Amino acid sequence: MKRDPRLNPLSWQHQRTLALAHRTVAALDKVSVPLETVTVDIDMLWRQEIEPHFHAEETILFPPAQRLGLCQDAIEQVLREHQRLHELFRLIEHGGALTDLHCHLREFAELLIQHIRFEERTVFPALEKVLPEEQLEAIGRDLSAFHEQTRPGTIP
Repeated sequence: MKRDPRLNPLSWQHQRTLALAHRTVAALDKVSVPLETVTVDIDMLWRQEIEPHFHAEETILFPPAQRLGLCQDAIEQVLREHQRLHELFRLIEHGGALTDLHCHLREFAELLIQHIRFEERTVFPALEKVLPEEQLEAIGRDLSAFHEQTRPGTIP
């Protein structure tokens, strides 16, 4: 299914984040890759894209649907997954025992992959279908403005 162009900024971030998640899983399967390398990549993308992406979804994309009572179960699932990914990131950030860190990294990467697929295959198509056109227009404008303000290197 072709993505509504107004949601493309979120889908583009999904592509970069999905690539990171797959790289993480591949690195965890190789004994020779230091976990420090993996955690540095996660930390950088988390701060630059993933955390702002979650914020954009939670404050721009989902509220109009929630006010209209649309896609409630799907949005609640996404929000629970955001929360768990936040928790896992904090655990990764604090390090800890090597075996724990390895487990947290794997859960983080696998949940991220599943989460992105759910949003791209289920949530976004459902929202595109049920949200009124004027609401999609407003979301598109707000997402563009948000991404312009949060782009790396932009001074607030």
